[in-house]
Amino acid sequence: MAKSLIVVGAGVFGVSSALAWRRRYPDASVTLIDPKPLNDKNPDGNWIVPTSEDTGKIIRTAYASSSYTELAKEAIEMWEVEEPYLKYWRKSGWVVPEKIEAGSLNKGTDMSRERFFEVFPNALLEDDEVLKEDKSPGWVEASAALAETIQTAIREGVNYVPGEAAGLLWNVGTCIGVKLGDGTEFTADFVVLAMGCWTKDFLQQAGVTSHGVNFEVAGITVVGIQLNEREYEQYKDMPMIAIPEKGEILPPTRDGVIKTNNAISFHAPDLSSRKIPLILPDNHPYFEENIAMLARFFPGLQHAPIAFRRYCFDAFTPKQDFIISALPGYEGLHVATGGSFHGWKFLPNIGNYVADMLEGKLAADWVDKWAIGAKMSAEFIHPDIIPKRSADLTIQE
Repeated sequence: MAKSLIVVGAGVFGVSSALAWRRRYPDASVTLIDPKPLNDKNPDGNWIVPTSEDTGKIIRTAYASSSYTELAKEAIEMWEVEEPYLKYWRKSGWVVPEKIEAGSLNKGTDMSRERFFEVFPNALLEDDEVLKEDKSPGWVEASAALAETIQTAIREGVNYVPGEAAGLLWNVGTCIGVKLGDGTEFTADFVVLAMGCWTKDFLQQAGVTSHGVNFEVAGITVVGIQLNEREYEQYKDMPMIAIPEKGEILPPTRDGVIKTNNAISFHAPDLSSRKIPLILPDNHPYFEENIAMLARFFPGLQHAPIAFRRYCFDAFTPKQDFIISALPGYEGLHVATGGSFHGWKFLPNIGNYVADMLEGKLAADWVDKWAIGAKMSAEFIHPDIIPKRSADLTIQE
């Protein structure tokens, strides 16, 4: 009989893991637990938002590590051809404006200024900037794709339980399940905690030693502007703009929102609950950096209303390797976390690797990078997004 599985956390790693296990073992009992009710709307800008929830995410293969490059290529192949992913995949390519002597994103072919200005007619380029075009990256409608994947998992037999995990169940040192805040208990052969930033805090509350789950909480700012119908038609087929060491601007979503990511991430405050209300002044300097990016490339859209201002947080590991591992000393208990601002693209395939880990079949190269206590990668996986500053955030008690 197939072994049963409980996954706590319906973000990218959690949903992918639950669906992968159910597809590998169609008769297995698979339970996916998350505080969010199904069809719940995304939090607005006054709440901490996990990186799984977003209007759009960039999908690219540009890694210094050949292992992660191949993993990303595998994911993109699935985004392009498989349900439920393909309907949310947009192969827009991107343009990189950069200084002549610099830039870590400079793969691609030269793009003339004339052609750039055909798409971005009022953009401001500096005299010493060159333009590189790469048609391989794309982006996905992130929250919509994640929600559809959850629905796919449910249709295929995964039991989705809206509720907050309050503790773990044990039998003589073996983790056998999860207890919810309302007292409901679920048992399984395997328990996977895919709780992102909140994984360590949950382990500590459950009395489990978490020092081997090595990450810090880091954040970025994102800002979206709302286009009108004419503006949407003008920009709907634009490539992404990737500005080295500053951020990215994504094409408009189907409801007309252009989003900018601020790549200068920050060390975040302690996040000890599922949602913490924040005081987010509209003129916070980090948000102003997002606005400045938009103003530089879309000066004609400065009238556009702000659709949202948001802090997004992720579990950031020492070298940005994921943590996909059993917890040493705790039979039956596992973690899948550490997205480190580059894990979202792996929604279609990361669950297969979690399943391999559960069965003891994970390739040695990944065990060396992802297991608790492993040696990790020698260099940062995605160095452009390393936290370089702190955030002066006011947390409401």
